Amino acid sequence: MGLKTKYAGVVAVLLVISFSCGNNKSDNNFQVTPDVVDNKQIPNMQGAITDTEGIFDETEKERLLQKIDVMESEYGLPVCIHTVATFEPFENFTEYSDQVGTEWDYCREDEGILFIISSFLGELRVITCTATETKISDEDFDYMINDILYESFRNDSFEGGLIQAMDFLESIFSTS
Repeated sequence: MGLKTKYAGVVAVLLVISFSCGNNKSDNNFQVTPDVVDNKQIPNMQGAITDTEGIFDETEKERLLQKIDVMESEYGLPVCIHTVATFEPFENFTEYSDQVGTEWDYCREDEGILFIISSFLGELRVITCTATETKISDEDFDYMINDILYESFRNDSFEGGLIQAMDFLESIFSTS
């Protein structure tokens, strides 16, 4: 190996070392700010029905609102319905639903139920406030989701399924 080759190799190694070492001064003033953390937005609540997916026509919304009014006035149960086509930028539909449940103020005196539906994704979540959860047995909750809601939703009867679910809840609350 010639002198030029050895010299070129040594220079290359020195250049790599000098650029890789750099200034190792640490920045102790790092702060987590909203622009550093992923700011995942959810839509604002628009009353009892927030239909961002657009699956209800005006007549269906009116029938749902009438039933929601009965649930609240007669049983003290606030009901909210949210439809959404996608859960992005969240990792999954459950994470999105949890965030909606946390941020939306749908509970009154710890009573309330929130239906989150995506007809596009074929997803459904039902979130209850603590006092409401204690009034609905696991078996009744399972029946409402699997036998009423999913069965109706499979037939694209979203409004009908929600009305039936509220009728079922009404039967539970009228006896408690």
